[in-house]
Amino acid sequence: MATTFITLVAMRFFTVPQKHLGALLNIADAAGLALFGILGTSKTLEYGVPVSIAPIMGVVTGVVGGMIRDVLTPVTPMVMRGEFYASAVIIGAVLYVIIRAFLPEVLAMCIGMFTIFALRMAALYWQFKFPSLRIKF
Repeated sequence: MATTFITLVAMRFFTVPQKHLGALLNIADAAGLALFGILGTSKTLEYGVPVSIAPIMGVVTGVVGGMIRDVLTPVTPMVMRGEFYASAVIIGAVLYVIIRAFLPEVLAMCIGMFTIFALRMAALYWQFKFPSLRIKF
């Protein structure tokens, strides 16, 4: 009896309502995209790779994690759905590479991550998607 009561209390106060779960997952995905996009760019620059290649490696690092998640759950990857996903990382990574020449590394990383996160959240809020090509046979 006590175990059932504790379980009911825990389910009531420590679980997220189903209607908010999608929004929380989108926020966590945007934060992870921003973090790994900038970390991939930063690590690439540490290895001495040319500055022009670093944002591309940051995009690969940030986007592939989300693709793996989407493939493991039977969902079409966000990159393939026309979402404003990889473009946010491109903009943030290029901004990070430019800003790190003028500001301290940590501040440049924070600005780049915030840019990616803000662009992704704005795209989700206003439901911005790229047009898709429809081919009729």
